[in-house]
Amino acid sequence: MRIYISICVILVLITSLFDMPYAYYSYANLVVFIGMSFIAYKCYKEEWWLGAVIYTLISIAFNPLDPLHFEKETWKVIDIITISFIIIFESINFFKRNYNIVKK
Repeated sequence: MRIYISICVILVLITSLFDMPYAYYSYANLVVFIGMSFIAYKCYKEEWWLGAVIYTLISIAFNPLDPLHFEKETWKVIDIITISFIIIFESINFFKRNYNIVKK
């Protein structure tokens, strides 16, 4: 389930790189916030502290209740960095689970 949430969040972030109405960015913040909060909780339960901290920081950055206000170009950079982090950390988690490359 975690990988599906990550894919949905990545797709929302990729589409937010294009010019969209303001309401879409509010929706994107909500989706990213909920998805990253859930994954941070799963990382915490699995005792993968680095993942829990990174995903928590991402969810704080995309908090829809008290949003951070940046320029549109700055948000695009933040989106690209977030997409990169999600891909890297989910790849680590995939290899950790399936190939026992990374040990607890």
